[in-house]
Amino acid sequence: MRNGLSYLIFLVDRSGSMASIAKDMIGGFNAFIKAQRAAKAGDCKVFFYQFDTKYDAVYEGVDLEKVVDLTDKTYVPRGGTALYCSHGKTIVAIGEKLNLMPESDRPEKVLIVTITDGENNSVLENSEEKVYTLEQVKEMVKHQTDAYNWDFAYIGANQDAWQVGNNMGYAKGTSLNYVASSTGTAAMFDKLTKSTVSYRTCTDKKFAFEDEDNKPVTP
Repeated sequence: MRNGLSYLIFLVDRSGSMASIAKDMIGGFNAFIKAQRAAKAGDCKVFFYQFDTKYDAVYEGVDLEKVVDLTDKTYVPRGGTALYCSHGKTIVAIGEKLNLMPESDRPEKVLIVTITDGENNSVLENSEEKVYTLEQVKEMVKHQTDAYNWDFAYIGANQDAWQVGNNMGYAKGTSLNYVASSTGTAAMFDKLTKSTVSYRTCTDKKFAFEDEDNKPVTP
């Protein structure tokens, strides 16, 4: 294990309903990256996967200092919400990458952050893509958490994000509701930024959303 190295893995909904906050998502993510750089909290590699009924990688294993800004060319909302399939695909992909690495190069911390404004309503269209169920995703999250100490954060609008996160096996305090508006998206990224800096800075700390007094945020 490489001490001080974090993997920050974003799984972001780009379904059509995200269009109303697309600029806010782009700006919020770019501000998040700048804040992580400023924190000087060890080494970090960033992954950014976006999904609707298709799944694309924008960044994979890019050093934090070299992450380029998202733009309205790289993040374009469209399609439905293949939430479960995209979860499964991401967990498998990251697991395979880590399995191929020497133990000494593997990150100390792995955090997968999912941001969506709706629940699962589709599957990935490519016929070669595996279809994952809610039960399979929950088991995968539990396995990676228990066996490999991964962390997961679920951020959802227009739903009970705490219940949805719980249904997918997310730990208490790692799910967050937000309002799909400019103000709501900015507030969400602000909370995510502060909680992630705290997570990356503190040795042996599990990820949890925190309030202004560094207390866990729970429903």
